[in-house]
Formats: sequence, structure tokens, C-alpha cells
Amino acid sequence: MKKGLKFLIFIIAFCLLTVMSAKNIFINSSGKSGIKYGYVDKTGHVVIKPQFDDSGEFKEGLAYACIYKKCGYINKMGEFIIKPQYEGASNFREDLAAVRIDGKYGYINKVGKFVIKPQFIFAGEFHEDLACVLIKDGSKFKEGYIDKTGKILRTFPHDEIFYSTISDFYNGIASIRVNKKYGFINKKGEIVIKPQFGDVFSNYEYFETILIPVRTNNHRWNYVNSTGKFVIGLQFDNAYPFKEGVALVQVENKWGYIDKTGGFVIKPQFDNAGHFGEGLAPIILNNKRGYINKKGEIVIKPKFGKLRYPNDGIFYEQRAVVTINNKEGFIDKSGILVINPVFDDAKNFSEGLVKVGIKR
Repeated sequence: MKKGLKFLIFIIAFCLLTVMSAKNIFINSSGKSGIKYGYVDKTGHVVIKPQFDDSGEFKEGLAYACIYKKCGYINKMGEFIIKPQYEGASNFREDLAAVRIDGKYGYINKVGKFVIKPQFIFAGEFHEDLACVLIKDGSKFKEGYIDKTGKILRTFPHDEIFYSTISDFYNGIASIRVNKKYGFINKKGEIVIKPQFGDVFSNYEYFETILIPVRTNNHRWNYVNSTGKFVIGLQFDNAYPFKEGVALVQVENKWGYIDKTGGFVIKPQFDNAGHFGEGLAPIILNNKRGYINKKGEIVIKPKFGKLRYPNDGIFYEQRAVVTINNKEGFIDKSGILVINPVFDDAKNFSEGLVKVGIKR
């Protein structure tokens, strides 16, 4: 097969991976086709009218926004602080944002100046002062970590198209995939937990403690500590990282929550469930979504649409997105609808505003 065609297939596969796999650490568009995006405040007042083909959450005071196939960055008044000029963009994190220009990724600061020149095939957000990047070294692809000067600190072979070799750092460690097994490395690149697991949760938004969900050889999930020692005796059909002191787990097709000792604080009883946010968690009973407190008591009765993923419908800044008649709106923590369901797409509140979309 010709090298050009191989490279095209690689890029297509990586783009598909970004959509399909939670383990991919590279950035991706979050917009839906045919929808224009804007922002509303906690009362539902339109602060920035829907006009963008895609946009991001407000992070560190700015959000990326794309129009006519070019992306820039806006402030909370909807003004472009960094004019649309990039082919792709990501949220600011740790004062830098990854952007694509002329087919290469680099990093800019908040005035739009390149701090790290475009040179990477793909680039992730910074976590703990390091970012994952994808580079081409001769005929081979490699994944690696860079610091905030753009220096490549270390690289790892990228041998499997549909899996990332490495992940972002959380709590000083990151996962690494070797011979189809996952382990963990420290920031020096040293293996601290040898590759032995069939799957792991590592580059996860809610990774708040070094109790890591791992899938063992018997396809069951358990938790290990930073040395790789199993710390919870029970095994689960599915398991997620800890959020607000508890972790969401599945046992025999029912979902419940455990504490850090492995004890059930809310026994498995729900058809589906999500993570806790601001003291409440979404659950599914009889195909309807409601909310429970940390005692497992239903405090908002099930009457909303289903969950799409475990962090769907979590409360952020006293608001949670809900689906009613295929439209999305927001409730407060008493379950009162405070923003009517008029949107075709809605994300989570961040810095007082939320990204919403309307079909055009």
C-alpha cells in the first residue's frame, strides 16, 4: 500500500478513535452538525446568541469558537479576543491551548501568541505541566510528553492505531500500554506499576484519588493503589474512578456506589447511574432519570430522559442538564426546571455560562 494512503487511513482512524474511545488523549470537535452554538447564564438568559459552528466550555475566562471553518477564542461577551484563524482548537488549560494550523498542532497563550510552534500531528491539553503529543519519526509514529517550552521529554512507540499508548498525568502517574497490557509510569518515564491489566481508567476528568479502576485477566474490575496493590476485595462488572468520596460500580446489571474501603454505601439497585456532583447523582429507574443523595434516597423523582454516559446530567454550578421530549433544559437541585427545554444540544455549566445549541 502506498505511504500516502496508509497515512490517510491512519488519520481517519485516529479521528474515529477520538469519538469512540474514552482513552484517546487528543483533542476533538464537540459540536453537532447542523447546530449553531451560543451561551446562556443560570437563568436561561441568552448571553451570547447561537452563531458558532462549534465552541468549547469557558475555561480560564475564554472559550474557543468556530465559524466558517476557522476557530478563535471569545470572552464572556462573545467578542473574539483571538480572531478565528485555526483549523481546530481546544480549551485553555494551565494557561495554554492546543490549536491546529496548516495541519500541525502547537500551543498558544491567551493573547494568541504561539508559545510552542505548530509541529505535532496531534496534541492534548496540559495536565500537571505535561501534555501528550503525537509525532512522526521517520516512517514511524510516536507518542510523547512535552513540557511548557515544547521540549519533548520522552517518547513511546505508537504501535496500535485504535489505542493510545500513554495517557495524561493525574496525581503524578499516567497509564502506558505495552503488548496490549496497561501499567503506569511516573513523570520520569519509569514504570511504577508493571503492564498487566486488560484495561484501566487513567486519563479521567474525575480522577481525585490514587485508587485506580483496572480490569483484570478475568474481565472483572477492581481497584489498585499507586504501587499496583489491590486494595478492594470485591470485583465488579464495571467500575469508575472515585468522585466526591464514592465510586460508581456495576454488579449483575445493577449500579450502586462504594466507599474507599470497598463497602457499599448505596447497594446496586439502579438500571443505570452517573457520578455524584455537588452531593447528588443521576440514576435510571424504568427508563427515567432521577437523582439520589449520598444516602441513596431519591430526592428528585425519575421523570427525565436517559443517561448517555456516566458524567451526563451531573450537577455543575447548581444546574444539571435534562432531556424532555428530545429537547434539553436545566433543573436546579430541588428538581425545579429553571431553564426550559428548548435546546437541541447542551453541555455543562462552567464559569457561570453553559454552551447550548439550536438547529438551524
